[in-house]
Amino acid sequence: MHGGIVKQIENGQQITNKVVQVLEATRKAGAQVFFTRHMSLPRELMGVSQFRTAMAWQRVTSPDEVKPWFLRNAPGFHLIPEMNPLPSEAIFDNISMSAFEGRPLDMALRD
Repeated sequence: MHGGIVKQIENGQQITNKVVQVLEATRKAGAQVFFTRHMSLPRELMGVSQFRTAMAWQRVTSPDEVKPWFLRNAPGFHLIPEMNPLPSEAIFDNISMSAFEGRPLDMALRD
């Protein structure tokens, strides 16, 4: 629930309300909660995979046209306030399309 994405969705508030309900029920049930965010690397650090993904998302034809949308300090990178993690919950930042494959979330869930 990136702030930069929720604002672009026509029914973003409705989706947010449903996700908050799921989050509250999950916490009430005592289940573990993990958050993930997509993070862009600065252009200087992007590899082929990051450029290709960004080009597809941004519908551009050249790496020169890519704008990193989810840099760590960009407003759109942060979770929306309604998704404020508790101290007992984790946030994992991902630079790929998968939150699971070979990522810290996969390791935490397996453990």
